[in-house]
Amino acid sequence: MQSNDTPKNGAERIAAERLRQVVEEGWTPAHDAEHHSPEALELAAACYAMPPDARGSKVVPHHYDVTRTDVVLPDVLPFEVVEVPALWPFEGRWWKPSTRKRDLEKAGALCAAAMDLRVLLGGGKATPQGMEWREFHEDCPRCGSRVEVLVPSTRMPNWWTEGDMVRCADGCGVEMAVSCDHEGAWLEHGE
Repeated sequence: MQSNDTPKNGAERIAAERLRQVVEEGWTPAHDAEHHSPEALELAAACYAMPPDARGSKVVPHHYDVTRTDVVLPDVLPFEVVEVPALWPFEGRWWKPSTRKRDLEKAGALCAAAMDLRVLLGGGKATPQGMEWREFHEDCPRCGSRVEVLVPSTRMPNWWTEGDMVRCADGCGVEMAVSCDHEGAWLEHGE
């Protein structure tokens, strides 16, 4: 870093932003593991990294407590909404675009946060400790039973990653992989 402690190059600016996120905001890998998937952080990084005219857009609630199960969406309408990039994975209040350089600093720091989270979660490898089977919303192609996907226990519900391992919950033996794009997830199988 320069003698006056002001970051000058891109790597220094990204490191300074990541340090600010941890020190000032408390967004440590442990915090992120409780609230986010690595994929969510990667999507957020991609949104900041994209040129503004390539981001697309959608309208989302500025603030909505998605953890509350006692509130039905029509009960909280009308609520303040905000326009965010089409791939933005969080509430609207967290989208804070700035100058192009500042957005790239945020993108780099979010990439670093996603990498830190993947390290904390064991590199994304499917290991018994810290992993769990969750219901996948597609039936087994062999027997028609419920299908489960193996994911880190800290991952948000319904966040699937390309290549996640899938099994038939009733044990017919079929194993498949999840394929994903920005619109959804599906099973890849040869049957």
